[in-house]
Amino acid sequence: MFNFGHSIKTYKFGFMPDFNTDITEEIDFARSHFNFVEITLKDNDLTKQRIKFLKGKTKDLKVFGHLHWEINLNNQLNVLKHLKAYKEIGVKQITIHPSPGVDLEVYLDFCKNNHIQLLVENNIHEPFNTIQAFKMLFKQYPSLGMTFDWGHSQFKPHSTRCFLNLFAKKIKHIHLHYAYKQNFDHLPFSNKQSSKKCFQFLRYYKIKPTITLEIFYNLVNNKRVPLTKELRKGVILKQLNNLK
Repeated sequence: MFNFGHSIKTYKFGFMPDFNTDITEEIDFARSHFNFVEITLKDNDLTKQRIKFLKGKTKDLKVFGHLHWEINLNNQLNVLKHLKAYKEIGVKQITIHPSPGVDLEVYLDFCKNNHIQLLVENNIHEPFNTIQAFKMLFKQYPSLGMTFDWGHSQFKPHSTRCFLNLFAKKIKHIHLHYAYKQNFDHLPFSNKQSSKKCFQFLRYYKIKPTITLEIFYNLVNNKRVPLTKELRKGVILKQLNNLK
């Protein structure tokens, strides 16, 4: 079925910093090894001083935004504060986690006016782990793009291929990580073949997104254990080298 030849070298890979590690160190690491950094801001990152620091620190490095998953999208004032902060840093792409019943129009207008691409990410839990929910979302908001989370899709049997098939034109970005037996996610891939399966699908469906390695844990005795700072860097570099 698949003709997997050229292509992994054509993708741009990004790094997502860990909240438990100094952001300066994380950005330096991203600059040394990746094409871009994907930053998740917290409320205490929204000060003018902090934004100025992050803008300076990421100068000449491409930056993506990832709205914190615990932010209530119904709180428009807070969400817009975050979107404005990403804009000040220079972000041109922001991923959000959709919630039922939220009006995204004001966020889309802000992003459109500031030349930012707004993307929605598939979740683990319903309703936004289903094809139908995203069909309705894209029908209501045609300008929305998608961040396809490969690991999240593994929690719902057979959904990976359906998402890629139906929303190939919408998928602009990918969060790449391994999910173990529909129980644990954000793990490193156990072998080269399991990680390259993603690229076989992307090639088949002619999708050329940017890709962030979203790996924060390891599997130890069937338990998900947070990776330490130094161990995580080594694990992610190994994953990156396996992909390339």
